[in-house]
Amino acid sequence: MDNRLAECDSLSHEQLAILKENGLERTAQATSAYNNLAWVRMFQGRKAEAIPLMPEAVKLDSALLGPNDPVLAKHLENLSIMYDDSGQRDKSVPIMRQVLAMRRAGLPDDDPWIGRGIFNLGQMELVGGNYNSADTLFAEALPRMQRAYGMEHTDVVWATASMGRNDYHLGWHAAAERNLRWALGVTSPDGRLAPRYYVRVAPTLVSLLMDQRRYAEAEPFALRVLAIGDSTSDTLAVRAAAQLAELYEKWGKPERAAEFRKRTPLSP
Repeated sequence: MDNRLAECDSLSHEQLAILKENGLERTAQATSAYNNLAWVRMFQGRKAEAIPLMPEAVKLDSALLGPNDPVLAKHLENLSIMYDDSGQRDKSVPIMRQVLAMRRAGLPDDDPWIGRGIFNLGQMELVGGNYNSADTLFAEALPRMQRAYGMEHTDVVWATASMGRNDYHLGWHAAAERNLRWALGVTSPDGRLAPRYYVRVAPTLVSLLMDQRRYAEAEPFALRVLAIGDSTSDTLAVRAAAQLAELYEKWGKPERAAEFRKRTPLSP
């Protein structure tokens, strides 16, 4: 994957250079190249280099397409998501609100891009700890997305999972469990959560079940998160091991807890 990203980075950078050499730096092709290069660098973890590229795409969109064009809205949305991913929610949320206003003003009410914009804003409110605001947004976004894409589209599954995570933070445990179990249980190839999303959802269900002392039900979800963490990320594996150690301690299985406690950085 790293090699493929490096290749994509090189190609996108070369494309921009060629466009500039030929006097085409103020074209739709250039906005696309800026957008692509920004995302490649985000995926590489080079956020400080990625984020400044998106305003270049946005400025070109504004000049070439006008203030309400859907492409401009999409690139603004991308900039908002990048800010949010880097923890700059003072910038991400206002931009996403602007995107949503643009879409509500310029698209039919049943257009799926409106639902996606509402969901993305809700996701930012969830991550920012504004759970009541997130709930209002998810409650509007999810039915829109279900109508547009169908019940088991991957975006609908992720939206349902996000609503479940938010339900948990609001203390609505029955709704949280229903939404989380449904999202984690989708097995169709077009709908099931990719591993990188599964590991963001399952720990919430594990915590919910642990709160209710339902340790045997929590165990398989926690073990799967650990397995995914072992294959993708040392940091994720450490967090998963710590949650398993806590689970077994509360379950009254100290030997199993000790086994997983060894895998945390605080172990002797």
